[in-house]
Amino acid sequence: MARSMTMRAAETQNSLKLLYRNQKVETAAPPSRRPQGSLQSLYLEPAKHWENVETKRRFHNLVAVSGLLDQLHPLKARPATVAELSRVHDPAYIKSIQTLSADDTKGHHTSPRNSSAHLPGGGDGATFGPGGYDIAARSAGAGIEAVTAVLNEEVKNAYVLNRPPGHHAERSEGCGFCIFNNIAVAAAHAMEVHGLSRIAIVDYDVHHGNGTQHIFEDDDE
Repeated sequence: MARSMTMRAAETQNSLKLLYRNQKVETAAPPSRRPQGSLQSLYLEPAKHWENVETKRRFHNLVAVSGLLDQLHPLKARPATVAELSRVHDPAYIKSIQTLSADDTKGHHTSPRNSSAHLPGGGDGATFGPGGYDIAARSAGAGIEAVTAVLNEEVKNAYVLNRPPGHHAERSEGCGFCIFNNIAVAAAHAMEVHGLSRIAIVDYDVHHGNGTQHIFEDDDE
């Protein structure tokens, strides 16, 4: 196709337009559906969702090519058990995620939403595909294994590079791409299994860790 040639496809029902411009495929969303902070141009190239596997893969690859990976002690993640998740999550919520995860008749599922007064709109849920429970449970279990290794003095400190993330997940609903609250699960494990009496969680994400706050805000420990 010549670079100067532009072809416009027919509008779809959701008013998205496909254009072939300089051999690039671009999409245009109506103003009401454009992502916040998008460019003012009507036509934008599609981009990956910001919570995607490439962010963690790129981080891992950078650590690898820098040579730092060879200096680290790798820890093997395992899935958190239902009992471990239940320390900070409602068992009924955990069961609902398991049920949805086992349903492969759809391409994706959204975690249950509750009418939480402390969340705008009651929370935005968390989307995951079939088998998502196993992945989320392993993400939470990675935090448990990191805490265990530090407290058993196998390593001095640990960094967990995992997804899905967790700090937005509430006790009985998913939120902000988070299904289970990984750091809350790890902290609860440290208290119950290893006997820690006081734990400080320092959340340096620019977004408020609402789930972590609400899970522990009434806990003196």
